[in-house]
Amino acid sequence: MNKKLIAAAVASAFGIPSLALAQFSVPDGVAGSNASGSSVTISGKLNYIYGQYANGGQGNALQTTNTAALVPGTANLLTGYSALANSESQVDIKGSEALGGGLSAWFQCGTSIDVTGTNAATGNAGLCGRNSAIGMKGNFGNVYFGNWDTSQKMAIARFTLFSQSEPLGNSLLFNGAASADSGNVATASTVSGMAQNGGSSNFWRRQSRLMTYITPVMSGLQASVGMSTDSEANFQSAGTINQKPRLYSFGATYDNGPVTLGLGVEQHRGYNPAAFSSTVAIPTSQGNGYIGGSDSIINYAAKYSFGNAGFVNFIYSDIKYQVSGDLNTSLKNWTVNGRWNLGGPHAIQLGYVNVGSTSGTFGAGTAATTGAPFRVGQAIANGGAGNTGAQKYQAEYVYAFSKRTELGLRYAMVKNDSQANYFIGSNGTIGGFGEKQSYTGLRLTHSF
Repeated sequence: MNKKLIAAAVASAFGIPSLALAQFSVPDGVAGSNASGSSVTISGKLNYIYGQYANGGQGNALQTTNTAALVPGTANLLTGYSALANSESQVDIKGSEALGGGLSAWFQCGTSIDVTGTNAATGNAGLCGRNSAIGMKGNFGNVYFGNWDTSQKMAIARFTLFSQSEPLGNSLLFNGAASADSGNVATASTVSGMAQNGGSSNFWRRQSRLMTYITPVMSGLQASVGMSTDSEANFQSAGTINQKPRLYSFGATYDNGPVTLGLGVEQHRGYNPAAFSSTVAIPTSQGNGYIGGSDSIINYAAKYSFGNAGFVNFIYSDIKYQVSGDLNTSLKNWTVNGRWNLGGPHAIQLGYVNVGSTSGTFGAGTAATTGAPFRVGQAIANGGAGNTGAQKYQAEYVYAFSKRTELGLRYAMVKNDSQANYFIGSNGTIGGFGEKQSYTGLRLTHSF
């Protein structure tokens, strides 16, 4: 379909006068085109997954909410159910204007496509809720302001295969993957919240009120740095948190022939990752309040390409939380994944994720299976007593109908240690500790 007609249709849907867009040329390029005048492009993708979920088994205890006490000795029965889900389907409206001298202004409005009606039914559908910003770019690089993936996430995303929060994703690697940010409000990661991979503890996020700078590519090296504004404090109640939350993020990649290297560093200040209550006293036992802290992640990544045959990726993540005062917890995770093209439209994608047991002082002396657990996001903190890790296995056969449409037949499984209850991803549910979860299904993706 002619892109000018698409632009006019979108303009009508969003209440934009058609004459405003009719003045623009619509080249095949992206925002920031060096062509003279202005340009608007529309692109996006539809990505839907269906599958059968098996949740449960003979776990150690049943947990009904994140903060409720467990029922010792109560095992989950194996629960099976099917689900159809939208996984990061979106439409992007991008525009640019050449200002001369290699300088251009640009914007992007990324919006979720909600074909299943899930968000519309809950009132959560919204315009420009995905990567959306306004910026300037030129020979100096690119600077922009808005709601966007952090610098750390953009760098490390080059070494992943799947959308992070879906059943085959690597959200376990980053202790969750936030699809949206609402001022990093320090609220408890409830079961429903964790099922959406939100909360203030994860390190794979699209950050609101973000300022970002990306350098030009210099001999294969490109870097980015970003910072959120402390106006996020406006989204906190006075008693919820005692420090203005702020995010600092850095990412860099280096390409040299078949080898690509990546580094991602991010720090969260005042995020209250364990969702302590609003008391102001320094916690003396396992925490009855939050006084501000610094949480961080360092990701090291590498990729080796075998040309048209495929590639293999590796990521190592080192995560540390200053839960409050001198209470802390940390975990070290890693993943290896890759794609092998079998010839013609056929390909295989495989992955393995290893989530390490937590260490540190937070949660010492409490077993997750005998009382209310101490949790930081999905991770269970037990003072370094061990058995709080998990493993995830990922496999997908891909059939490409064209460059823009493909079908995937897929399988994923999460095996929890005896003191852990990580869940498989979107549409997964939190089960008993030590349980195994699995997903078998298909994916249909179309880009435009």
